[in-house]
Amino acid sequence: MRFTSLALLIFLALTVAACGTGQTPVSTTAVEIPTETQMAPTDTPAVVVPTDTPSGPLGSISGTIFPPPVEQPATSIRVYARLKQTAQVFGMEIPKNQTTYTLSGLPMGTYTVFAWYYPDGVPGAYTSAGVDVVNTSADQLKCSNSLIEIVLTENKRDFQGADIACWAGDYFIYITPMP
Repeated sequence: MRFTSLALLIFLALTVAACGTGQTPVSTTAVEIPTETQMAPTDTPAVVVPTDTPSGPLGSISGTIFPPPVEQPATSIRVYARLKQTAQVFGMEIPKNQTTYTLSGLPMGTYTVFAWYYPDGVPGAYTSAGVDVVNTSADQLKCSNSLIEIVLTENKRDFQGADIACWAGDYFIYITPMP
């Protein structure tokens, strides 16, 4: 029994050592967030505008916003593209009744796209879930696990068709805190 426990402990230690940290560097353009308060989604900065101008070729992502069936208590819609490699978030604000968007000036990379009826409405995302509005925990899981990644490259700088639905999903972990 003692030998088995020791062997298991050594195996686990070797496994952890082999995995490494694998951490992704985070962009240094983040907004200072006070440590004495916890941010609620409505405490989000007005508009996400990167402070460093991206270098190299730039691209765009555009799509249609399929509104949820219930009127949203919002003054605008905020659309975000999160760069997977750095976790940097790019965004824009559009009128609440606008149904299309184009995020421009994006560096090449892999993105996920989200929208939020700001300040008190629901968030949505570009997914493959085929769900208009999250009504159950199964829908929530389906939407969160079906985010579509958009890859912008020098050969394909612009992406069209990143349509937003899957409203009321839990996407704030991807867009807050925002740079």
